[in-house]
Amino acid sequence: FATHNANIPVLGDAEQVIACEYQDDHIALVNGSIDCADVQQRIVSIMEGGAEAFEKRKQVYEAWKPKNF
Repeated sequence: FATHNANIPVLGDAEQVIACEYQDDHIALVNGSIDCADVQQRIVSIMEGGAEAFEKRKQVYEAWKPKNF
């Protein structure tokens, strides 16, 4: 299925992710597991809102303490 929710492929440890992007009158595909660097880059840029947003969330999550849950 298709999603723009990064939690599904990331937390599901997806073995096959297909990232599609329209470029110069054709569709460019990048595919592979979430362990593939190209796929990780697409997940961060498309689903996570870019590297800056990803890093900001990472900082917030690292600051949280499990006892707060």
